[in-house]
Amino acid sequence: MASVMRTGIDEAMLWHQGTFSAAIWDNESRSLTLRGDRMVGGDLHYAIADYGMVYASDLRGLMTECLPTCGRC
Repeated sequence: MASVMRTGIDEAMLWHQGTFSAAIWDNESRSLTLRGDRMVGGDLHYAIADYGMVYASDLRGLMTECLPTCGRC
């Protein structure tokens, strides 16, 4: 998080290595950014459930977690 705050999201993601996904809230712009590592190369899926937002790189995992309570998938 320190690198995101120091350099911004795009620049910080260039230097992170390994498999990861992140949800970064910017309080100033009131925006949420979902980012995944370059190696996965896939999509990040999200849904709004009764208890909040859920995101995953694997759609099956998202559906298992969210489908019973999903408001919008």
